[in-house]
Amino acid sequence: MEGSRVKDDEVFLALIGDEKASAFLSQIDERILSGFAPLEKGTVLQFGCTTLSLTEGLLDLIGGSGRIVVVDPRLPLLDAVRFRTGRGHQGKVFFKSNLDWKRIPFDDEVFRSVVSALFWDQSPNRLRTLSDLHRVLLPGGDVALATHSQGSFAEFYDLYAETLTKFDLLHLTQSLQAARGAHPGADEARDLLVECGFTRPSFEDVETRLEFRNSKEIFESPLVKALFMPLWTSIGADESEHVLWHVRQAWDRYFSGRPLRLTARTAILRGYR
Repeated sequence: MEGSRVKDDEVFLALIGDEKASAFLSQIDERILSGFAPLEKGTVLQFGCTTLSLTEGLLDLIGGSGRIVVVDPRLPLLDAVRFRTGRGHQGKVFFKSNLDWKRIPFDDEVFRSVVSALFWDQSPNRLRTLSDLHRVLLPGGDVALATHSQGSFAEFYDLYAETLTKFDLLHLTQSLQAARGAHPGADEARDLLVECGFTRPSFEDVETRLEFRNSKEIFESPLVKALFMPLWTSIGADESEHVLWHVRQAWDRYFSGRPLRLTARTAILRGYR
């Protein structure tokens, strides 16, 4: 258990200094902040700090009496945000590392806004977590959430499906379909927000084409290891190492001498209480 935690910490530390990850995550921050109304007073919940510059952007938009509460159990990322905000914002940003996915650790109707980029969707029960985010919002408050959307990682999933057929691993097909289905389209995302009590739901899709020299670079990328790989490995469970090895071979075979492209689509979901 301790070894697994140390390994996870190393992955997140690598994510912090990675240029490709920074470019990818910064554009998500920009889209979230572009729809964020300046807040003169009140408290914002930043649920997760995958995108490290989001806190700084929020600080530029809140007034003198505004506050930000950052919650993330991933200590390397939480500490990185704490360091980046610095002492100049003492009393305006508060950090919390303990999190129980069954219930977000705040009372009802506390926050004016909630933002969460590529973190809320890691919940084992997204519906319950969205309902909980609705619970902690003040009436009239708004939420801005980023998640991988329909069409994400299409190149990877296509090669994965081909591998399952080629090596008679079709018993994993349902898991593959479930992984693909975890990325919502516009209608599904809006319906999910409404089901959890949000009004005026909206959906914005942002597409990013990531390029790599070969499959080794993909699978060693801090961005992929931290944010994409947990879902990818969940498909094959105990057989993941075997399946992913064949996926890598196929990727290199098909794109020998050419850049490998991976499509990442990110949905920005907004709603109000």
